[in-house]
Amino acid sequence: MRGCGVSDEVVEKATPQQRTGVGSELFWRLLAALIFISVLWILWLLWQITPRSAVNPIVFQIQQNRQSASGLSHRITGQSGDTSQGAPLDNLKIETELKAPPKSARTAAKSAAK
Repeated sequence: MRGCGVSDEVVEKATPQQRTGVGSELFWRLLAALIFISVLWILWLLWQITPRSAVNPIVFQIQQNRQSASGLSHRITGQSGDTSQGAPLDNLKIETELKAPPKSARTAAKSAAK
């Protein structure tokens, strides 16, 4: 390359060298993996802190079934379907009677002995 005005020193420096970026490629791959894991962790964290309903849908179905059953009992007994005049107290009385466990003979005998 003597006729082009380029010295031999510049030609030697311009020759291709072996690739030395193996460590650099590993760095970028590790960085990409770290960012990916960080994004997944943030999504998991957001999923964990989102508020959820404390009541399952089954509870709503049971409540609707109870309301329809209580409406049926009011129709059978001849009471009106209007629940604003004392029906909540009647329902409360029925619920407490149903929730109270029946006394067995053993507990009845103990309470009678006292």
